[in-house]
Parts: sequence; C-alpha cells; structure tokens
Amino acid sequence: MAKDGLLGKDLIVTYVRDGAAPFKLETEKFNYKRIEEEQKKHPIGEPSEHVRVILKGWELDVEGEVVDPFIDDLMHEMEENHRKNRPMPTIEVRVDEVYDNGDVRKWVFRSDGGVRISGFEKTGDGGDKAIKYKFKIHAQKREKVA
Repeated sequence: MAKDGLLGKDLIVTYVRDGAAPFKLETEKFNYKRIEEEQKKHPIGEPSEHVRVILKGWELDVEGEVVDPFIDDLMHEMEENHRKNRPMPTIEVRVDEVYDNGDVRKWVFRSDGGVRISGFEKTGDGGDKAIKYKFKIHAQKREKVA
C-alpha cells in the first residue's frame, strides 16, 4: 500500500516594516527549488567524468488570490525604496511541512540583506472572479527551524 507522503505545506511570507506590525501573506500555491551550477570535467585518461555541484541558493514560485492590499503595499514600498536608493523592506519566508508519519519540518529562507522578489504579476478575469498574483522569491539559504 502506497503512502500519501507529504500531507501539507504552508508558505508564509512575512513583511516586516519599521514601526508597524508585520503583514503576513498566506499563499495558495508555491514551489521551491534549489538553484545549482554543475562544473563537469573529464580528464584525459580518467574512466569517468568528475562533477562539482555549486549551490547558488533557492528560488520559490508563489501564487495566490489578492484578498487585501498587502501585496500592493509591499510592491509599492519596494519600488519607492529602489528609486530613492533606500534599503529594501525586510521579508522573511517560512515553510512548514507536515509528513504522513506526523513529522513537521519548518524552514526559513534567508539572504544577507533580505530575500529578493522578482517577476511580480497580478491578473484578473473581471466580474466576480478573484484577482490573482504571482512572483518569485530568491534566497541564499534555507535553514531548519527547531
């Protein structure tokens, strides 16, 4: 009999602003992957190829429905800070995963100077359908939370 495996996973993006309560963006869908570079060599006379894997960081694809102005506020503040050469807002990204056997793994994605967001899109079909957003998050490392 096959196991169901990973029962659930939640990604919470927390946006921390100076002097204000943090906003939390709960997502509908996300994926994350490790970004790596392979350096391959096959020295003359050696029977096989040598591969060196260099970890470049992590990339998360995030999607959800717009339910409040949080995402617009975040994008606006990032754009304003970029224009005025101010530091980017502090963003923390946490993933909680619950496995079939009851184990829970918690991860925090971090970067020196904060994680970065790129590729922001917001779409809507009009009428009574929800407006959706999506973007990418880039982080240097993933750390296990105790």
